[in-house]
Amino acid sequence: MNHAANEKEGIKEIQFLSWGFLVISVFCFFELAYYYIAASPLL
Repeated sequence: MNHAANEKEGIKEIQFLSWGFLVISVFCFFELAYYYIAASPLL
């Protein structure tokens, strides 16, 4: 029983880390896109 609870916590932790990675990736993408657009001679 305790082992199953630990497994569930591990899964939760992995999900949290993957969501954090996703958020950071999206944030970095928008940062790069913003700088690319701001430096673009088209504007």
